[in-house]
Amino acid sequence: MNRNEEFTEIVKFVSKDINKIGIDNLPATNELHSLSELKKYLEMKISELLDTNYAKLLNTLYLIDLDERRLHGLFSGKNREIIPEVLADMIIQRQVQKFNNRKKYKEGKI
Repeated sequence: MNRNEEFTEIVKFVSKDINKIGIDNLPATNELHSLSELKKYLEMKISELLDTNYAKLLNTLYLIDLDERRLHGLFSGKNREIIPEVLADMIIQRQVQKFNNRKKYKEGKI
C-alpha cells in the first residue's frame, strides 16, 4: 500500500468515527492532500464544538477512544486556546494507530 492509499484509509477512519455521531462535512479525500490539511480542518470543527456543543465533542472523543488521562489533563489546563490543536493531533495519532493495527492484523502480524 502506497502513501496515498494509507492517507486515504486514515481519512476514512477519521470520517467514519466523526460521521457516526452526526458531525459531517469532512472534506472529500481527494480534497485533502496532507495530514496537516486534515488537522486544520479538525481544529476548526473542534473549536466549533467547544463553543456550541461540548457534549457532542466529548462523545466524539470517547468514540474515537482517546486516552482519558491526556484528555483530563488537557481540559483542566490553563491554556484553553491550544485545545483544538492538541485534540486534532490526538485524533490523527489515534486513527493512524488504529489503521496500523488493523493492517498488521490483516497481514497476520498480530
